[in-house]
Amino acid sequence: MDVVHEYLNELASASKSSAPNQITQLTKLLNLNPHINSWIVRLNQANIVNNRDISTAVSKVVDDYNLYDNEWLAFNEVVVSFVRLCNQMNVWSSLESFDLYTTFLLDLSVAFNNNSRGHLLSFLVKDVINVILPLLIKLDYQLYYKEFCTRPRLTYLASILLKLFNNIRSQINDTPKKTIILFVSNKLCLVYFKLSNPLLCRNIFSNMNNANLKFTGFSRLEQVQYRFYLAKFYLIKDQLVDGYRHLEWCLENCSGRSNSIRILKYLLPVGMVIGKVAKYEVILGLLNNQDVPFLPIYYELDLSLRLGNYQRFNDTIVTHNQYLKDENLLLMLINKSKLIILRNLVHKTWQITGRPSNLDYDAVKIALQTSLGPNIERLKPTFPIFQDIINIDDHVIENVFITLIDQNLLKGKIFPRLRKVALSKSNAFAKIDEINFMRFGNSKLDNWMNV
Repeated sequence: MDVVHEYLNELASASKSSAPNQITQLTKLLNLNPHINSWIVRLNQANIVNNRDISTAVSKVVDDYNLYDNEWLAFNEVVVSFVRLCNQMNVWSSLESFDLYTTFLLDLSVAFNNNSRGHLLSFLVKDVINVILPLLIKLDYQLYYKEFCTRPRLTYLASILLKLFNNIRSQINDTPKKTIILFVSNKLCLVYFKLSNPLLCRNIFSNMNNANLKFTGFSRLEQVQYRFYLAKFYLIKDQLVDGYRHLEWCLENCSGRSNSIRILKYLLPVGMVIGKVAKYEVILGLLNNQDVPFLPIYYELDLSLRLGNYQRFNDTIVTHNQYLKDENLLLMLINKSKLIILRNLVHKTWQITGRPSNLDYDAVKIALQTSLGPNIERLKPTFPIFQDIINIDDHVIENVFITLIDQNLLKGKIFPRLRKVALSKSNAFAKIDEINFMRFGNSKLDNWMNV
């Protein structure tokens, strides 16, 4: 027990120093990183007592030291958990040490909830989560099928993180605690996405919007992470314009090629379906002209959209079906692309025919037949809208114009008897992205992030 007494002497000394020094020293003395905290190795090698009695024995010793005059008993439990974890962990088996880690994190979260002294553990909480979270993700991944496709460790961690988040929110004026709220929010969002329950992030985003925080007061990395999860949340809710805005901000403010690739994986397909034209030569320059597997796929899809070519778009979707499905992009691309392709097809027809003031049914009919290709049947699984179409007649063409005009993608007046559409003299084909941003951009709740 000599090592334990030495360790507790240091803790006792730290507890009597000034508040800033306490935060620094406690963060170091209770840190789970052996490169930062040498006590981990020393306590691991110490012969304290047998496994069954270690908590009881250490608890008695800790109480004798009267840390914080024994007025913060939850902190005593943190110290006992830490000593037990260091001494009893199996350095060769994360699975055997799992309970020790989670017990320590739980005790730490309880001590952190203390209204008067909990803030002293703010940075320690952050460091401990950074150590434990990757461990639990790895264990759940390795045991996923053995445990009947569940993730019990991440589920448990989510409950602890949520308690931490709620405690910080309830004491939002506590400056040390407030500094880690964005970090805790990001980790909780990460866990919810790993658990395939991203809609649970709604509570996080809602509370953050109302917390009266200064977003720029947090680190740029945390800002990028938060906006990235918020963007993915918006994409799930079909708020593509808001999602695009946040992804674009993330790309402009992130650092590192790997982060840029992670953002572009979502930014490019979202941009396609809201009418944003990507500059692939600029993107390649951003990535130092290194090969990225998804770029050729996105380029081909983007080109098909801009050409208004259903057949080419369908062939690309079919060829890369598995990748798009794995990245949860398939349904978005199929559902949101059909109208963009149609609009670009009509626009292309108008350009090829010399930009006339009237568009004839026959010109659009020929263009649509060419776009669909000779075998419309093979397109129907991708584009069910063509399910009932046998022949492209005037009714089909009329529906094309009605749809585009209704969605503000075309300005004009239909004359069925004359079989033509009189186009507006000004801006008959407004930019697709401008229309979408005007109609669907509604991120007023996110304005606090601009401060």
